[in-house]
Amino acid sequence: MALRKTIQNGYTYYELHISCPVCKSKGEHTPQTYWTHHQCGGIIFMGENAYYLCENCNRETHVKDWKYGCPNPNHGSGSESGYEFIGTTSGELASVVAVAGQMVTQAGIAWLQAFLTNMGEF
Repeated sequence: MALRKTIQNGYTYYELHISCPVCKSKGEHTPQTYWTHHQCGGIIFMGENAYYLCENCNRETHVKDWKYGCPNPNHGSGSESGYEFIGTTSGELASVVAVAGQMVTQAGIAWLQAFLTNMGEF
């Protein structure tokens, strides 16, 4: 299935389809999946400008400010009910994006390089 893309303010965004970077950092390998915005349920897109864009509410946030929640029971500390939303590092995020075959295949190497450059270190 092809990822949807959208162009906004001159940047190309693709549907976010990655494994959980928080779980990956803990050695837990989760399947690649589509991500939704927990506040409104909209589909999340990732742009070459290193911003996430919610299709529903149009919220745009740099990836360094994002926190991830997933259903893996080992994702968080287990002390909270429901999803625990946890931040990640640029290295952890880059590692799951770089191996997200469907995203890289459709977006292309130039898009991936622009994303990584714009992501910066955090």
